[in-house]
Amino acid sequence: MAARKRDRRKKDAAGAAERGEPPVQPVRRETARRASRRVEIAVAAAVVLATLATYAPLLTCEFTTWDDAHWLRENRDLIRPTAANIGAYWRNVFSGLYVPVSFTVWGGVARLSHAFHAQRGGALDPRFFHGANLLFHALAVLAALAILRHVFGDPWAASAGALVFALHPVQVESVGWACGLKDVLCGLFMLVAGWQFLRVYRLLAAPDGAARGRPLAFGAACLAGTAAYGLALLSKPSAVVTPLFALALLVFSLCRTGDSGLRGLVRRLGAGPRRWALVLAAGWLLLAVPVVLYGRKAQYVAPLVKPPLWARPLIAGDAFSFYLFKLVWPARLAFDYGRLPSFVLKQAWLPLTGLLPYVLAGLLLLTPRRTGWLLAAMAVFAAALLPVLGFLSFQFQQYSTTADHYLYAAMLGPALAAAWLVARYGRPALAAAPALLLILGVRSFGQTRTWRDSMSLYSHALGVNPRSWVSCNNLGLLYSAQGRRAAAIESHRRAVELKPDYFDAHTNLGALYREQGRVEEALDHFRKALAVNGNDPEARTNLGLVYADQGRLQDALREYDKAIAAEPDHVEAHNNRGVALYTLGRIHEAIEAYRFAIARCPLPTPRLAQLHKNLGLAYYQQARYADALREWEQALAIAPQDPSIRNCVKAGREKLAHRRPH
Repeated sequence: MAARKRDRRKKDAAGAAERGEPPVQPVRRETARRASRRVEIAVAAAVVLATLATYAPLLTCEFTTWDDAHWLRENRDLIRPTAANIGAYWRNVFSGLYVPVSFTVWGGVARLSHAFHAQRGGALDPRFFHGANLLFHALAVLAALAILRHVFGDPWAASAGALVFALHPVQVESVGWACGLKDVLCGLFMLVAGWQFLRVYRLLAAPDGAARGRPLAFGAACLAGTAAYGLALLSKPSAVVTPLFALALLVFSLCRTGDSGLRGLVRRLGAGPRRWALVLAAGWLLLAVPVVLYGRKAQYVAPLVKPPLWARPLIAGDAFSFYLFKLVWPARLAFDYGRLPSFVLKQAWLPLTGLLPYVLAGLLLLTPRRTGWLLAAMAVFAAALLPVLGFLSFQFQQYSTTADHYLYAAMLGPALAAAWLVARYGRPALAAAPALLLILGVRSFGQTRTWRDSMSLYSHALGVNPRSWVSCNNLGLLYSAQGRRAAAIESHRRAVELKPDYFDAHTNLGALYREQGRVEEALDHFRKALAVNGNDPEARTNLGLVYADQGRLQDALREYDKAIAAEPDHVEAHNNRGVALYTLGRIHEAIEAYRFAIARCPLPTPRLAQLHKNLGLAYYQQARYADALREWEQALAIAPQDPSIRNCVKAGREKLAHRRPH
């Protein structure tokens, strides 16, 4: 192959000499291509290095209690990540979402965590999960860079746009939140699908019939785009809008390369073989149908916030206006903005913020030849946000319609606009770009501290949004874990003041009152929690503890049974049930309850040590001293400083020593 190329070059050079042309032109062209390639590689490397440097502090962050505990740190399937455990997520949903690709990646990360940190006793190392987020964010940045290079051709304009995508502070939430991997993976695959869609259209639109002349390239682009779309859907269901996202991206590309009038765009989109790109987009929409139907059929969906239909366009417009403001002024960012539909509908500024996006789009439509690029960039931004703007109700609206992690893939729109400005205005734009990108990078670097730990996260959120009842409640739990009971009670009180029907806060407040012996206040809050959610297992379990404290063991067992019926794997309910059965002398049933609880408490925590201790006491009551000692020794290995467990081990060893023949 190399010899044939050399022969061809010699013939070209000889022909050029016969025509009186310099024979060095092919060499120069080859040299120019290589130089251009080196520039592209250097630019890509610089963009990735800037991204890694900006987000590097995340590698020292802990898991937070904002979903990370439930989805990752305390997830038994990740603590013991077998193929069967991870495979179950391809058949079932988890917490209302069907995201098997995300769990497959998490399973691999968990294996790495266990391989390198086996001494942690099964606990997951958060550094590996934050590292995975950063790695996939870097890949998404490269995918954005590839799209921008494809659209603009200019490596400097493409790199400026890619750095806007990479470094804008609104991206910190998706990258910094361990559970945000869902958004990063979904965004990565959406970008790859959009990139391949552009390649398909370019091959179809080539005047020399490139799609027919290069069937392998055309087929590979179709297959890669479809596979990426499928992976995006299985990473997070909101990827269903990828076909619209890709079409908006194509419209922007056409605005860059030719007639941006609406009629001209429609004519170019549907002309000749190009219409097959639209067929591909329609096929992608059909691909989404079984995935969405399966996820909706199997998932549990808690009661949704359902604003009236007439108000939803205004709520969506307000959310879009809010996002536009954060793009321009990325300050006071938080995971909970508190923009509930009920809050937004009460504000006097709603007509302004709710109608602004529609008015802006209408004005841009009046001059499509001059502003078509901006309208198309807005369309890319809006297409990615469409499922979570508020036209349809969704789960997170119980906290806020707006959230930074919804912007992850949508940030390609602002990246396209930034690249257009650099390409259009050349040196003046390039001169201003470094300062603006530096500001974004420094701001994002500082924003990473918000995700350092749970205390930082919730304290910062309350600084931004004092109405964040979920932050008040979660801070109360952190204070309780630190033994700061007064601060915990005050935080939970504030939570129920902000949201009187917040059953979690009522349950937590009741538990604290029970510890202080304030039985009536405890019962009052447990009953309020159950009045809101009669199946809440925490409230049922804690109510059972109050009854047990009063000696009403049968009433306590009834509450524990109701808690277990609502959540069969509830560890505390099984343990407390075992304690009540032990007290009633039903030792065999108590042993079964303790065993069940131990099987569902895989981490070596003080809670697991207590369970082993309780099971040992039940065995001791049956004179099964060897079994009792085995459980107590396991408890001592987990909690070696616990004096009660040491006393149990001592008693067990003495009992066995007396039973042995001398």
